[in-house]
Formats: sequence, structure tokens, C-alpha cells
Amino acid sequence: MRALIAGEEPDVSAGLDEETFTCGICFDVSPEDWAAKVDRCGHQYCPACMSAYMIARFEERRASLVCPVCSATDDETDPGVIGEDIARQVGLTTEYQQWNRLRLADALISAQCPNCNRTIKVNRGEYERTGKVSCFRMSCRDYQCGRCSTTVRMNEKHKCRGLFFLRFWRKRVRDDTAKLDKLMKKRDWKRCPGCQTPVEKTMGCDHMTCITPECKAHFCYRCGELIPEPDYDHDCF
Repeated sequence: MRALIAGEEPDVSAGLDEETFTCGICFDVSPEDWAAKVDRCGHQYCPACMSAYMIARFEERRASLVCPVCSATDDETDPGVIGEDIARQVGLTTEYQQWNRLRLADALISAQCPNCNRTIKVNRGEYERTGKVSCFRMSCRDYQCGRCSTTVRMNEKHKCRGLFFLRFWRKRVRDDTAKLDKLMKKRDWKRCPGCQTPVEKTMGCDHMTCITPECKAHFCYRCGELIPEPDYDHDCF
């Protein structure tokens, strides 16, 4: 496969019998060996479009790089994910690695091992699910309960003192969420389909851009659906 450079245009006149593909973003027809193909879904893009799409996602600090066509398809249950191989193909290896480091940093939280007092990195999702802080060192067999800060010895049963308060606050959150949903329905507010942040339109058209820094999703205020980029073409407009 010939070397690909983001933004370079293929010579479609060379080799009329050459296999071609249609870019899923700009719909230009190019030689097959220029295709930036997403493995899981098989969608293909020209290097220039894929490069521009990835750079936009890097700047928005999206948590994942989902295939553009898959992200615009409502019934897609297993979307393709753009990996480092495609980043390397379109000349964005360094940018991809920097984005990946930021993404991993967002997914981790700092905590202190209750045994050796070292600062460790804990998976945010696992911590929120289990409430446990465990050290990576084999000599540290204890863990700390993230809800009540109690150090629990290995094989020791733990009854969390913070469980009552956790249940109380969960009920409080559910009640407050129900009140917010009622208010949103009354005032015709909508939620961003990307991050579920409540949004109120005060003026202008129905093309909305989420103001949450980690999201920045484009969506239709009228129907609530995501608007595909980069053309922002939508049936409601």
C-alpha cells in the first residue's frame, strides 16, 4: 500500500481498472488502497476526511472515536471504533497518542493505599461501582472502602457504615431527578443526546451545540436526535 498523507488527493486517472471505494463523508470515489477502513463496521473514508474528523474529536476530547457513519445511525448497536492503526495511516500517530493519554487520565482517579500510603491510580468506573480502593502491590492485601474510608483486612467481612447515607443520597438524587424531569416537560426543555445535560433554547434555530466541554454534540432541539457531522444535514431543517 502506498504511503498516505492527510489531505493529499489520489490520482483517480491512474489505473482505470483499479478497485475503488466511496468515502462515507465526502462521497468522492478513490482507489481502494487509499481507504481508511474501520475494522469492526467496514466503513471506509478518504485520508483527508478521516484526518479532519479525528482532529475535531481530539479537540473536543471525546471519550472514544466512533466511526462517523455509525455515530449517525440510530439503530447501530455495535459501532466501529477508530484505532491507532488508522491514526498512523492518516499521519496522526502523535495526536492520537496525546488524546489517548488524556482519555486515560480522565478515566482514572487518584487515591491513597490504606496500607503503604502510596498514591495510586484507580479506575473511576470500578471505584464508583464497588467503592473499593486496592493497591497494585502484592504485599498490600488490604483495601479501603471508598464510602466510609474504613480499612478492611484481607478476608474480613465489612459492613459499610456509609451504606445508610449512600441509600439516602441515592433516593434524594432520584427524587430530585423526577422533579427536574417534571420541570423540563413543563417548560419544554430537552436533554443533550450526547451527555444528557438539560438544555433550554431561548432563541435561534433548532440546531443546538452542547455547551458541556467534554461533549460538544450537535443535535436537533425539535426531535432530540444527534446531527451528523461534518455536513450537519438533518430532516427537521
